[in-house]
Parts: sequence; structure tokens; C-alpha cells
Amino acid sequence: MSKKRGQLTDFPCQHYVSRSALANVLRHARDDPRLGSACSRASQYRERKRLTGITTPYGSLVQEMALPMKAGGNEVVGVQAPLAMFYHLVGTSKPFAKLIRETMAREPCSPASPWHLILYADEISPSNPLGTGPDHRKICGWYWSILELGPEVLCTEEVWMIAACIRSEVIARVDGGTGAVLRLLLDQFFFQEDGHHLSRSGIHLLDQDGDHMYVFANIGVIIGDEPALAQLLSSKGHAGRKPCICCVNVYLDLERIPADGVHLSSLDFARMIQHTDASVLAVMKRLADAKPHMGAGGFIELERMHGRTYSANSLMYSTAVVPMKPATWIMFDWMHVYCVGGILNSEMWMVLGALKDEGLDLQMLDDYVEQWTSPRISVLNLFCKKSVAYHKKHGYVSRTESQ
Repeated sequence: MSKKRGQLTDFPCQHYVSRSALANVLRHARDDPRLGSACSRASQYRERKRLTGITTPYGSLVQEMALPMKAGGNEVVGVQAPLAMFYHLVGTSKPFAKLIRETMAREPCSPASPWHLILYADEISPSNPLGTGPDHRKICGWYWSILELGPEVLCTEEVWMIAACIRSEVIARVDGGTGAVLRLLLDQFFFQEDGHHLSRSGIHLLDQDGDHMYVFANIGVIIGDEPALAQLLSSKGHAGRKPCICCVNVYLDLERIPADGVHLSSLDFARMIQHTDASVLAVMKRLADAKPHMGAGGFIELERMHGRTYSANSLMYSTAVVPMKPATWIMFDWMHVYCVGGILNSEMWMVLGALKDEGLDLQMLDDYVEQWTSPRISVLNLFCKKSVAYHKKHGYVSRTESQ
């Protein structure tokens, strides 16, 4: 007797997805022509190799990069070659080629007037956010786009290209961390001193209509949250006496400060002296010059005093990226800085207090919010009595950034 045919609800993931949702996913997978008809692991592996092996004048879409490890030696990882992918997208996507053509008509670029790259780094995780224990699947991602595309277009993910995705566990073993990885990406793929250099020779693009375009670009913005920017630009953050990546004379609150110093909690912004590109590079040069002549303990204290971390593999010591503008490039990711445990939570609580003083019953606000319909984010009970009591206890609106 033949076995009874299995149903979708018999799958191991039945507790995490409804029958209709799983059926819909499988239906899309079956009907999507991009996925092909093969479903075995070996067939999918060969298809991935075929796609990533597509060659361009700038090499294949996926190329190898050797990471310098703290324990010595290198670890080779695969990355998506930026210029090769840029060339491939223009040659295969008419909408993307049209966007580049229109941007070029609006903002012409040349070696003397290049476009500006936006570089972004962040950690992501496919694991259960409610899970406990170490997250061995956490990934560091590096992304890039072009500033001249404009804010409306940059708000869409289609124009953000991935340069690399590497396990965080691997990055923790890299000498120089995320900053060293970014330096390798820039030196090896964007600004090769003896090869393709995006700001000098540019990139030659050819679309499906046979039109030729030449794009020149240099670094314009490095965006991230505070920890990401600190790692990318060799700042010690709160592990140093000077925790602010942007300021020369801002010190931790518990530190003894000189006459011209300012504590981190101070609101006297007029006394805060901002770093310039030259002042940051001067600190990094001082560390590089002192490294061979100091003991380990003394050098660690020197790093802490300046609020910077030395690594010979740091982006700060790249000779391919010219000019080096570590102070000019900085842009804080407003979602992470403002919304994730930022001042928005405190401001929201102050607004609620002001509304209550004006006679608004917060229960009315809760009833109003409950009528909202959102496809992904639940704001139910955000202003109920229990939540308001919790907000009051902590002095801020305690909710997720998405809410």
C-alpha cells in the first residue's frame, strides 16, 4: 500500500507559518521563471555559480578578497565586485540605465567633478530576534550607492548595491575589523592604484541600446550608527577618554578634563571644537609614529587618550583613497541614532505630558491609535494605561524603532 500523500501542514515549520501563507510561497517559487526548474541542492549550487561567474570588463560579479587576521595569515571570502555589478546592471536593466543616463544629464561628472559614493555598513541577522544565546548567524553588510541619484531614489532599496556580506564572527577575527574590510573593498575594487580607479579613469558603461556612458566618483558620505562609524573610522567610542567621533575636546563625564575640555553630557555646544580632516589624520599619524617605540600598556593608554584605535590595516592609512576626509564623510544614520534608544523616545514622553496638561485623555489617544491599520507594525496598546505607567517609570516612551 502506498503511503498517504503528505500535506503542507505536515512540514516541520507548521508552527511558524499558516497553511495559506506556505502555499502562497511555494506557488510563487513554482511560477517564478528566475528560479528555474531544478530544485536539488547540487542544481541550485551550479546555477549560483553560473550567475556569479558572469564576466564583465571589470571581472566576474563575485570575486575573492583576502582578509588579514589577528592570529596571522589571511582568510579568503567572496564579495560582489562593485564595478562589475554596476556595469552588469546598466547592461541588463533598462530602468537602471535610464536612471544613470538621466542623472548624468542633470549632474554631469568628470575626473575634475566626480560623483559622490555613499558607503553604508550595518549588522543584520536572519535569526529569531527573540532567541537567547550567541547569534552565530549575524552578518556584517557593506552597501553603496551614488549621492547624485537624489533623495527620492535613494529612499528605495533598488539603487543600493551590496558590496559584501561577511559573518560577524569572521569580522571579529579580522585585524582592523570592519574598517579594514572597507579599506580592502575600496583599495581592491573602487580605487585600484594600478588598475581601475573610479575617480581617475572612471567606469565605462554600455547599456542595451548601445549608448556609452562614463562615470567618475569619489567617496562623499560614510553613513552608519555610532558603533559602525566608530569601527569604520578607527574611533574607540566610549572606550576612549574622548568618545565623540566628531569632536576634539569632548570627554567622558568621569574624566578629569583640561581647561578647554567639555564633558559629554554638556549642552554648551559653543565650547565643543569639531574635528577637521587634518586633525583626525594628525592623530592617526601620531599613533602610527608612536607604535614602534612604545610598550603595549603605554600605547593602549595613548589610544585611549586620543579616543582612536590604531591598526595598520585601518581605512585611515589607505594610500589609494585620496583625498582622505574622515571628518567630512561622517553621516549618522538617523533611524538608529534618533529612534533606537535615542532622544525621540524622550521627546515623545514630553509631548504626551504636554498633551495631558492640555486636557487630552491619553486613553483617547490609545483608542485613536488602535484604529490604525499597518501591514507590518503593530502599535496596539502603545498608549494604554499599563504602557503609559511603564513610560512614566522610565521617563521615555519605551517601544521599538519601527513602532
